[in-house]
Amino acid sequence: MRRPAPYSATYKLWRSVMSRVPFVLIGFLLVAPPGALAQLTTGTISGTVKDGGGGVLPGVTVTVRHVDTSVSRTLVTDAEGRYEAPSLPLGAWEVRAELSGFRPILRSGIGLTVGRHAVVDLELEIGAMEEVVTVVREAALIETTSATVSNLIDSQRVEELPLNNRDLTQLTYLQPGIIKMPRTGGGVFSGMGDTISVAGARGNQNLYLLDGVAATDLSGNPQSAMGSYVGAETVQEFQIITNNYSAEYRSQPGGIISAVTKSGTNTLHGSAFWTHRNDSLDSPNYFDDLFDVEQPEFTRHQYGGSVGGPIMRDRTFFFASFEGLRERLGRTDTIRVPTMDARQGILPTGVVPVDPAVRPYLDLWPVPGDGNTIVEDLGDGTVQIAGPENRPTDGQYVLGKVDHDLGRAGRLAATYNYDAADRQIAGMLERVGAATSGAGDGLGDASTKHVASVKHTSIWSPSIVNELSFGYSSTKPEGSIPFNPQDFGSLVFLPQRDLMGQLGVSGVSSLGFRTILDAYGQYVFTIQNGLSWNLGDHSLRLGAEVNPMRLTQDSCARGCNGVYSFDGLEELLRGQPAEFEATLPQGDTPVRTLSQLLFGAYFQDNWAVRSDLTLNLGLRYEFMTVPKEREGNTGSLRHYTDTEVTVGPLFKNPTLKSFSPRVGFAWAPGDRKTSVRGGFGIYYEHPSLYHARTTMQELPPFTLVGTVDQSNVDVPLRFPDAYSTQLDLLSAAVNIRSIAYDLDTMHGYRWSLMVQRELPARWVVAVGYTGSTHRNLLIQSIGHLRQWEGYPEQAADPKFFPEGADRINPAWADMRLQHTSGNADYHGLTLGVQKRLSGGLDAQFSYSYAKALDQGSGVSSGGDNFSQGQRTVQGFWDIHLDRSLSAFDIRHNFSANFTYELPFGQNLTGLTGVVGKGWRVNGILMLSDGFPLSVSGSTREAIDRIGDGDGLRADLVPGGDNNPVLGGVDQYFDPSQFAPTTPGYFGTAGRNTLITPGLATFDLGLSKAFSTFGNGRSLQFRAEIFNLFNRANFGTPNTSIINANGQPNATVGQINNTRTTARQIQLGLRFVF
Repeated sequence: MRRPAPYSATYKLWRSVMSRVPFVLIGFLLVAPPGALAQLTTGTISGTVKDGGGGVLPGVTVTVRHVDTSVSRTLVTDAEGRYEAPSLPLGAWEVRAELSGFRPILRSGIGLTVGRHAVVDLELEIGAMEEVVTVVREAALIETTSATVSNLIDSQRVEELPLNNRDLTQLTYLQPGIIKMPRTGGGVFSGMGDTISVAGARGNQNLYLLDGVAATDLSGNPQSAMGSYVGAETVQEFQIITNNYSAEYRSQPGGIISAVTKSGTNTLHGSAFWTHRNDSLDSPNYFDDLFDVEQPEFTRHQYGGSVGGPIMRDRTFFFASFEGLRERLGRTDTIRVPTMDARQGILPTGVVPVDPAVRPYLDLWPVPGDGNTIVEDLGDGTVQIAGPENRPTDGQYVLGKVDHDLGRAGRLAATYNYDAADRQIAGMLERVGAATSGAGDGLGDASTKHVASVKHTSIWSPSIVNELSFGYSSTKPEGSIPFNPQDFGSLVFLPQRDLMGQLGVSGVSSLGFRTILDAYGQYVFTIQNGLSWNLGDHSLRLGAEVNPMRLTQDSCARGCNGVYSFDGLEELLRGQPAEFEATLPQGDTPVRTLSQLLFGAYFQDNWAVRSDLTLNLGLRYEFMTVPKEREGNTGSLRHYTDTEVTVGPLFKNPTLKSFSPRVGFAWAPGDRKTSVRGGFGIYYEHPSLYHARTTMQELPPFTLVGTVDQSNVDVPLRFPDAYSTQLDLLSAAVNIRSIAYDLDTMHGYRWSLMVQRELPARWVVAVGYTGSTHRNLLIQSIGHLRQWEGYPEQAADPKFFPEGADRINPAWADMRLQHTSGNADYHGLTLGVQKRLSGGLDAQFSYSYAKALDQGSGVSSGGDNFSQGQRTVQGFWDIHLDRSLSAFDIRHNFSANFTYELPFGQNLTGLTGVVGKGWRVNGILMLSDGFPLSVSGSTREAIDRIGDGDGLRADLVPGGDNNPVLGGVDQYFDPSQFAPTTPGYFGTAGRNTLITPGLATFDLGLSKAFSTFGNGRSLQFRAEIFNLFNRANFGTPNTSIINANGQPNATVGQINNTRTTARQIQLGLRFVF
């Protein structure tokens, strides 16, 4: 964090000019003819028309026609015989070419998918106009005109593959170069379902589009509280762009996931489905058997349907869908509680007096063996118990769409989507809370999302197409909602609260309710305008967009209900807390309302240098304004030694020079069955509420949270009434979270090279390399360390912290600083093999070999829901010590998916035909390595010497193995290779050196279609088996070798959960008409 230099005259001029750009653009949009979004939801057909001798034919009339709706467009070839029809709706197309003196040709069987540039070259033969030559042939299966690296999931795979929870996100990590983030679950701030990493990017750095409009919450992810990205009955196609996307797309360091919804056609069509699961069909979890507990109850119903058709034939069409979920999921959970002897003060080390004030809190932990199962007496005064945890989830998803053909005036399309859900977690600590932020025992989540878009496509001339799009998205994920707390009465830590705060004891499961609510609203308007202009060799696209947005935050800080921390069970029994923090009465303001604006403009030229070589040349410019709070409740710590916050902007705008060049080439020599493609681009991440929300939770003077550390005061810290009796100690120094005022521009460089080859029988193989380097990523670090020996000069490693040293900035009780010091690098090789549908088989195989390095994998510590926090004591002054494998580094990743229509019975008739034909088998296989963790081992003494314990790692013993994996759930790794952190030093064990168990799962689907209803109607029976081989994919081990009071951690190395469910069987019916 640096002190900002005064604004220069040049910068003031730049700021003045750029502040007017949005208004200029809006004025342009309002007066421009109807117009442009390019290929975000459409595709292009182009080609060259030649005669039988290979000569090009200018002046040929080319008509492209959409088979299902009869929508058509007429073009004329140029002097080089070329034609191009951009911005076409998706689906089946045919192309007709005619010229006087030649026989017309009709080419059908062309499937246009989202973003696809289908090259359809035609050859006219001399003959009469009445003699039409009809050719049925698909366009080339490989990409020959663009460097963009993408994969397409069509509606058949969306509908047929056994997607667990019908979650569209699962389709993304079946693609090369994409991994499923290894997280502990969804979170209100980090995405409420599975998230992905594309080519080493963070999970918030992707862009999800629904009919061209961003459909994500604050975290950049689209999942609802159902835990999934719903819409399998709604989506026509699903495109995943992993590299070299054109300048038309917003700057994102990750990937672009674009879903296009189905549309109505001239034929009334639709579907209805219902699926069911219950525990009687399922296998018990590995730990159900290990702990000898009864298999929890489970029921799940998912249902819905769709309908589409004509309102006015050949002109106006409608489509609507609905999906609902009712789930009552049971699972087995484990917690660590005091033994009954320990509650009387009888510990293995001796008898200790129990403070009378502590006794009622001991009764909040479940009694071992009463409604739960004792797993193990750990011999340290605690016992591990297992019991049921229920997770009820309800959700609904609705979509409506209207398409209208305006003839020569163009086309209109309007879409509206509503998605809402809620879920709860009710386990052994339901009534008293599990002291977590986000999803936890006794807490609930909810989400509400509205997405609307209106797009008008107009054809100004055969070579110019313009689109104008308006969009609106409203998302509000909510978490940490207490739904069934007990009446705590006098047990609360803050008398004005109804909920008891967090009671944290090292070596014991925490209790209480850490917060009251976490809610983040994002309301974004979108205006996009773009133009497609074909100039022969050059296919130009240019446009702009404006995104005004309103952001809301209602998030009580961690001290909302008070937080007591004890170094161990004995300290709890004696009533001797190590620390207490709580929100102060004069700073209890958790609500913020902010506004922000994103502007972008682009120019793209796809230049056909030769018939076999195309260059993709693009430039995009973007900037985003600094979030402005409605009441002015923002500010920053301009320098880490400042004793007061400077009220004003959160940070100085780092986005004003965000120019994003994107260049690529596509070379398809010879028969155009081989292509070599490569590209390079610069992409940006713009700071928003997502990055700053943690800062505003504890930003004085607007939100005040005080902390008392027992090591810093001369009087005993009281329990449980420190708030009422020692408010002066609590107010002496408050916490601060701040984001660096002088933010550097967060950006990344990405490059790729790919070779594609079309093989016989519709097989395609692709081999590629992708590299990326990201600079100035936002990370969070601890800023209130004690002064090391030789401070303020940087000391050579190992840095030493002498006993009794002052803090670097004693004005603050706790300092959590966000700064753009993070760097990340990624290198990956990919292999993709795909069999396009033929002979009843559609298959895809993907393999990635990659390595991802960084110095912190998230913008805050726990906001991304990784297995371990990302905030460290080394990260501010000694960030080089954190350079290691990223939290989502997975070296080997393989997936396969297929759908196969079984060949037998095709010629059977009558009853045998009804039973014997129409069988289909589908499957998804996933194999991946584990991900890395750090081993910790800090005592209270080690923490006090440095000043904090976040991310403080253990020592590696001399000659020790930093990845001493043994396997098994009782002792996954050898803790003897590590030692407690030496007081006064950082731990010598590296960050993220211990690799967790890998994952292997195979999901199988079997379906039978009964087509006895006539007129395109059929009934499909489905049986889907998830985790067919019932493999136990173990979760993460406990990696703390010691408790804060110096006693060994009895559960170090133990694993007590799985990453995936046991085998589950789902039955369903689907009716199609």
